[in-house]
Amino acid sequence: MEIRYRPTVKDLTAFQRYVLQHQHRGRRSWGRRLLSWGFFVLVLALALVFVEELWKLNLQNLLLNGILVLIPVVILFVAWQYLFLRRVARSLPGETTVRIDEEGLLSDDGRVRALARWSGIEQIGQTKDHIVVVFGYAQGFAIPRAAFPDGGDPALQLMQRYCPQQEIEPAAVAVDKARKRLHRLAVAGGALAALLILLHVSPWRSSLELPDGLGSVEYMVKTTADADPEATLPLILDLHPLGGFPEIGLVNNRKRAFPARVVHPAAEQWHLIGHSWFSFEEEMSSDARREAARLAAFVQIIMERYPTAGRPIVTGFSQGGSMAFQLAAFYPELFVAAVPVAGALPDELPERSEAPEIVVRALHGADDEIVPADWARWTVDHMKEHGWDAELRLFPGVTHRVPKDLADAWRALLAELAAEQARKPQLGAR
Repeated sequence: MEIRYRPTVKDLTAFQRYVLQHQHRGRRSWGRRLLSWGFFVLVLALALVFVEELWKLNLQNLLLNGILVLIPVVILFVAWQYLFLRRVARSLPGETTVRIDEEGLLSDDGRVRALARWSGIEQIGQTKDHIVVVFGYAQGFAIPRAAFPDGGDPALQLMQRYCPQQEIEPAAVAVDKARKRLHRLAVAGGALAALLILLHVSPWRSSLELPDGLGSVEYMVKTTADADPEATLPLILDLHPLGGFPEIGLVNNRKRAFPARVVHPAAEQWHLIGHSWFSFEEEMSSDARREAARLAAFVQIIMERYPTAGRPIVTGFSQGGSMAFQLAAFYPELFVAAVPVAGALPDELPERSEAPEIVVRALHGADDEIVPADWARWTVDHMKEHGWDAELRLFPGVTHRVPKDLADAWRALLAELAAEQARKPQLGAR
């Protein structure tokens, strides 16, 4: 019997997978486990490096940003695999002829002519798409069933007759675990890529054009406590931290005890995989002023579009908390209160003839190493010196994150401020 076919990378990988699963399963499986764990540790390390500030915020942000960091790693891995396989494909021989007779298997690809005698064959197996012949340490080949005139079954019977010492394994035993893992990786990579696309071009976001050449703002609007979206509600402006997204708001839980309308805008700049309100270079104050102007214009339009009770409340964590300080300092007439969490004023406090009416209630971890509590203390003390109604509450033992006690205090403060505004008349109408 003579078979002619053109070897492909698929045939080569089919042989390698078969050998991994049957010939040296134990040693290979440990190697693959170590490789998998090493890949996991690498991804985790990259996540912690690239989101050095967000990873301390809460578990939700850690998981999301870890997933987003995994996407480029998976893309690079798949690209490397593709380029490697292309190189392998170029090195494969052209059309190959395999003759099966009583002497053995004679292979001739036009460059090399080799005979594998039946006495030297270690294993003959089959998979769904290939017939595999192993005649040494990871040596042999896989012939595609499509190359045989009758799907390979007559050839298997012929091999068994010439090589009775080898029991041919049934196809059901040769489970293609490697292919299943590759499929799972492809599905996971596709899902992660889709998540990244949705977060960058989110179908849940709205876009609002601002006047005076301030550009546009992408944002999301949610209501808490299952409140009616059409009702007149207190307005809370929730500002995301550095590298954050509007989709990950810290006060957007619909089951909060107080009804309110929460608006989550996205910053104009980008930082790694998320948004940034300002840079940390010399232009930090100018960036913060521009974003504050954009947010002030944005809030005024939002109040016109949605029925709002009283004046808005601005809050945020980390860089979002710093922007809450910035809005309170430069646009105090627009807001009734600011609740910065783990933030500090990124600018100089503007001079005013008299103290504004806005209430500033800052929350901060006493052991914060990212935004030190001294920065927030300086901001609040500076406001107090100029007659502002400002207070700072420190939480001992808390670093740059939001543990339960801080979160509870944050929630209670927002609930108290929102309840006060709920009793006031509507300022905006749709």
